[in-house]
Amino acid sequence: MIFFANRKGNTMKKILCLLLALLMLTSIVSCNQTPNNNEDTTSPEATGGKVDAEKYDGVFKVGYATVDISYTEDELPYTRNEEGEKITTIQDPIYATCVAVNDGKNTVLIYTLDVQNIRFEDSESFKSRIQIATKVPAANIIFSTTHNHSGPHPTAPYGTPAGAKHGTAVANKVVEAAKAAIADLTDAEIYYGTAKTTGMAWVRRWVHEDGVTYSNTSTPKGLQGNTPVAGPASEADDTLQMVRFVRKDKADVLMVNWQAHLASAVNAKPTTLTSDLMYYIRDAVLGKEDEVLIAYFAGASGNINLTAPTQELRQYRNYQEIGKALGKLIYDSMGVEKLTKIEAGKITISHKTYKAEMWKDSEERIAQAKETIAEKDKKKQEALQVKYNFNTMYAPRKIVSRNSSKATTIDCFLSALSFGDFALVAAPYEMHDTNGMQIKEGSPYKATFILTNADGALAYLPSIEAYTTYGGYEVDNTDFAPGEGEKLVEVYLDMLKKHREKQ
Repeated sequence: MIFFANRKGNTMKKILCLLLALLMLTSIVSCNQTPNNNEDTTSPEATGGKVDAEKYDGVFKVGYATVDISYTEDELPYTRNEEGEKITTIQDPIYATCVAVNDGKNTVLIYTLDVQNIRFEDSESFKSRIQIATKVPAANIIFSTTHNHSGPHPTAPYGTPAGAKHGTAVANKVVEAAKAAIADLTDAEIYYGTAKTTGMAWVRRWVHEDGVTYSNTSTPKGLQGNTPVAGPASEADDTLQMVRFVRKDKADVLMVNWQAHLASAVNAKPTTLTSDLMYYIRDAVLGKEDEVLIAYFAGASGNINLTAPTQELRQYRNYQEIGKALGKLIYDSMGVEKLTKIEAGKITISHKTYKAEMWKDSEERIAQAKETIAEKDKKKQEALQVKYNFNTMYAPRKIVSRNSSKATTIDCFLSALSFGDFALVAAPYEMHDTNGMQIKEGSPYKATFILTNADGALAYLPSIEAYTTYGGYEVDNTDFAPGEGEKLVEVYLDMLKKHREKQ
C-alpha cells in the first residue's frame, strides 16, 4: 500500500486516508452494535439495572438456583437463640433459593431462605456482595425467609466468631446462587393458579362459647374462657398461590406463596436443624417425572399457626403431616392445564422507607406493667395480670421495653416488584393475614404475592382487630402502634398502583 501511494502521489494518499477512516468508522459502529462473547449490552449488568421507560419488547427469561447454607457438622453445636438452646443434629439441609427474572433489559433476583428471619444489615451486606460479583444492582434484589424457626439465622450467633464465620460462608453461597440463577436464565411464560388449604392453618386466637378469647397456656385462669372453644377469632387466609414459569428446554420454576407460620418443628425436635415443612414440600414436588423447581415464599403469617388447640379441630397433628399434605396439594395443583396463563412484562421495582409510629403507652399503663413485673410471687403476679388484663407476661415486659426507648418511629424498608400481570410486596415484619388479604384484594394485578420477614425482621405488626378484639402475644410483643398495619396496606397498594400506571 505504501508503494502504491508513492507512485500515485498526493491524490492517492488522500483517497487512501479516506478509505482507512471509513474502515475504522465501520469497525467502531460494528463493535457498538454486536457485543462480543463476554459482553451483554441488554443486561442490567450493562444498563446499571435502571428500569427502562420504553415499551416491553417481549423478551422474558427466568433462572433458578439453590445452595445449601446449613451449619456443617463441625460447626455444631449451634446456639439457636439467646436462651442458649443448642442444635446438635442436622436432619436435612437448609437452602437459599434464588429466582432470577429478566425482561430483556433488567434483571431482578428474588431470594427465599429456609431460616427464621434475616436482619436488615445482613440483607444489605449480601446485596452489596452480589452487586459486586454480578453487577445486578442491590436495589434489584429482595431477600425473604420462610420464617422456619428450626433453621439458623444467616449470621447467628450474632457478634461471635462462629456467627461471623458462618455469615461469610452464607454470603459466598448466596453470591454463588445469584451467578448460577443468572446463567440459568431461559425463555419463559407465566401461569398462575390457586388452591385451598382448608384445615391446615388456623388463627392462633380462639373464641370460647362464653365470648372470651385467649390462646396461651400461660394465660391466667381468670382471663381464660370457662366454656368449650367455639372456633378461631377470625378467618384465616387459606389460599395457596402458585406462579409457574414454563421454560423452553429446561425444568419449569414454581413460586409458591402461603400464609402460615412454619415454626412447629421447634417443639417437636428442639435440638434438630431442619428446613421444617420445606423438606416435605420439596420431597413431594422434586424428582418427579414432571420435575418442577420450587421456591417457597412465606406470606402473611403473623397470627396463624399450623395446628388447632383442640383435638376435635386438628386435621393435621404435626409439621410432618402438614408438610406432606401441603406438598401433595401443590403437586396435584401445579399442572399447567390447571393454571391460567398471564402476561409477562417489563420489570418495575420500587422501594420506600416508611416511618411507622411506635406504640407509646400511658403513664398509668406503664406503672401497671412495672408493678406486675416487680411482683415475684407467682400467684400474686397472676392476680395482677388478671386485674390489669395482661394476657401473658410478654405484655408488661414489652410495655416497659418500648416506652424506655427514646425513638417514636420505626423505619420500615418496603419493596414492591411487578412484571406483566404479576406483583409482589416484601414486608420486613410479620404481617397478619387480614392485612395480607386486603393487599391482595386491592391489588391491580391478577396475581400478588405477600412476602414477610423480607429484608428485615421487625417482628409482629398486628391488624387493628388484634389490638381491639382478641389480643394475644403478637400484640403483647409488638413495638408498632395500633393502626399501622392498615396504614401500610395503603402504602403498598399505592406503590402497586404507581407500578401499573407505568406499564
